[in-house]
Amino acid sequence: MYEYMQILDSTTLRLHLISIFKCLTLVSVLFFTQNAQSAPVKIDVRHYDIAILTIDYPSKSIQAKTTITLLTQSAGDTLALDLLGLKVDSIQSAFQTNFFQLGEKLMVVFNQGMNANTTLDISIYYSGSPKQDASWGGFYFTGVYAYNMGVGFTADPHNFGRVWFPCVDNFTDKATYSFKVTAPAGYKALCNGNLDSVNNSTNTYYWRIKETIPTYLASVAIAPYTIHHDDYQGTPITLAALTNDSLKMLQSFIHLKDAMAAFEAKYGKHRFERIGFNAVPFTGGAMEHATNIAYPLFGVDGTLNYETLYAHELSHHWWGNNVTCSDQQYMWINEGWASYSERIFLEWVYGKERYNEDISSNHRNILHYAHLRDGKAWPVSGVDHARTYGMHVYDKGADMVHTLRGYMGDDAFFKATVDFMETFAYGNATTTDLKNVFQKHTTENLDLFFKYWIESPGSTAFSILEWHTREVGPTVKTDIRIKQNLRMAPELFTQVPFEITLMDKNMNKEVHKVYLGGLDSTYTLTGGILPVFIGLDMEGKLSDAITDKHYVTKNVGELEMGDALMKVQVKNIKDSALVRVEHFWTSPDHYYHTNKALQMSTRRYWRVDGIWPEGFNASATIEYNGRVTGSNYGAGYLDDDLVMLTEDSLVLMYRTHAAAQWQIEKNIGRDGGTALDRKGVFTINQLKKGEYALAIYNSKGTVGIEEVKEVNFRIYPNPSDSDINLEFEALPNEACLEVIDVNGKIVKKI
Repeated sequence: MYEYMQILDSTTLRLHLISIFKCLTLVSVLFFTQNAQSAPVKIDVRHYDIAILTIDYPSKSIQAKTTITLLTQSAGDTLALDLLGLKVDSIQSAFQTNFFQLGEKLMVVFNQGMNANTTLDISIYYSGSPKQDASWGGFYFTGVYAYNMGVGFTADPHNFGRVWFPCVDNFTDKATYSFKVTAPAGYKALCNGNLDSVNNSTNTYYWRIKETIPTYLASVAIAPYTIHHDDYQGTPITLAALTNDSLKMLQSFIHLKDAMAAFEAKYGKHRFERIGFNAVPFTGGAMEHATNIAYPLFGVDGTLNYETLYAHELSHHWWGNNVTCSDQQYMWINEGWASYSERIFLEWVYGKERYNEDISSNHRNILHYAHLRDGKAWPVSGVDHARTYGMHVYDKGADMVHTLRGYMGDDAFFKATVDFMETFAYGNATTTDLKNVFQKHTTENLDLFFKYWIESPGSTAFSILEWHTREVGPTVKTDIRIKQNLRMAPELFTQVPFEITLMDKNMNKEVHKVYLGGLDSTYTLTGGILPVFIGLDMEGKLSDAITDKHYVTKNVGELEMGDALMKVQVKNIKDSALVRVEHFWTSPDHYYHTNKALQMSTRRYWRVDGIWPEGFNASATIEYNGRVTGSNYGAGYLDDDLVMLTEDSLVLMYRTHAAAQWQIEKNIGRDGGTALDRKGVFTINQLKKGEYALAIYNSKGTVGIEEVKEVNFRIYPNPSDSDINLEFEALPNEACLEVIDVNGKIVKKI
């Protein structure tokens, strides 16, 4: 071999030496594996003591030592720890050990077996350049900053403690921590918990957190920080930023204590020993490390523009840091609830109207974009690995928490949140765990709620087909036909607690609670007023496949319907008027029209209703957009099912109510820009109560539904003056059934 090597050039020699080293490493792995038991010892880590002995900014590297105190839960002679991209130099313990690294695993092999229930300290010396995730997270060196972000978006598992210390890197193995970090002169090191002491001669900082946390919440941030100290009812607050950013940070965080007050009032006591935020130059967001939150510099701008961001991160001290999801598929417990907490913060500081505005805006974005950004419609609980930090988990998760609050009512809902925080304090939970705790505080069927809203994709929308009133003695009976229309959901929802609002001509109202379900159902309400208007879920307590807005107005002028995607211009009004617009994110019943050259929208339609005094006159505008402009909050993806090339033949359809025939609305104007830009505006010159939808002429003369065909059926008894029974063969996916009396009158349409 020596003679052979002499004739190789230096590059080839290095390659062969590397190959020889890899072979030796493989031999070592095989040796250790053969001398170890087949399964690594199960362990429970009780404490991590992490010492960053040196940190080198130019080479972006560290030299460190981590001592792990663990309890064995099974017998054996091999430990498997997680460590990514750092090289172990040596290991010390009370037992003689060997070790090898295999991918992201550090295998520690003891020369003698260990029994279960054995407490052991193992010290691991290692060095190298900590890694970053390909997308988000890891360890960063940027200018004067060195800091970690504890999760990796593409990493599997997502926990990313292993990029800077050896650990058991999962959501469930929680431990206490101590830190010893030697920083460059003039720099400060901030870690979890409270500062025990500082060795000024070596500039070494000693931190300790007494609460147990998972590995992804362990943190360090090193920079020449200026630290502002404060407290909230005895709990220390630290805000750390460079001197030039320190005042701006204080100005941006003026409502931090309000956030604390809101979350303690709604979720129970704060369970961590400090509230800490460290400004870091990270452009992708923040990270909720317990007591030591990494907060982006863009949010430290002296304004309140990003205050919901620090509210979100602070709320993780309840949702995620106190009670942690037991697996990534339950990430909505961490992130969906933290996103919802942004709205709790807004409600606490600015009132319920501000809460409702933010809920509505978030709800519209979900209906518009969530299935695009995440590839398809997903359930809130049970997403795959790639969508763990997607829009369904964060945004729809928050929307569904709002809906759960609507199901239960405020009193029961917030008692349940406190109970959940107590029951699983410093622990882990699944979606079923959360459901079981909340069920204790309500008589509503939460099995059905979680089945439809949390564990299934898509959503539902309920609409009024028709209604009639009849006076029965001193009471008024109101019969309401309500249709259910699904949006990307696998089955019809049942037992959904909806509030139905009845209003008379003077806007006196009654609110009835009805449990909705089925495709086409009739409900009878008994009340004391003669209604002229009926509205479903007027307060927006349930986030179904509708965005809506209503006003009571006495004035001419524009009514901005916002998330209902319509603008109403009141031209003439003599008395107060109620104007309500609902935007349905579902297909209109396109079989209710007879023009086979028209293709109806499959995406959306509008319902306009209200109480309009005599002489009321209004116009309205709606925008259409057939562009495919990207799923990151662009303007498109509304009408690309219709406007694929040109909008020249686009029309607006109208019907008086949901059981009536669609007709082309003639009294309109349209500003379409150019024929090929695929966007424009319809102006409805005389707004009417009823429903509006988009349609386009199809050159093939089809409407996207099956042709009418005869179906064999049996009807009995016939004739009948009461109930009848119909038996018929299977119908197409979308079909219309009409029952016509001897005079040719349609008496039932389904």
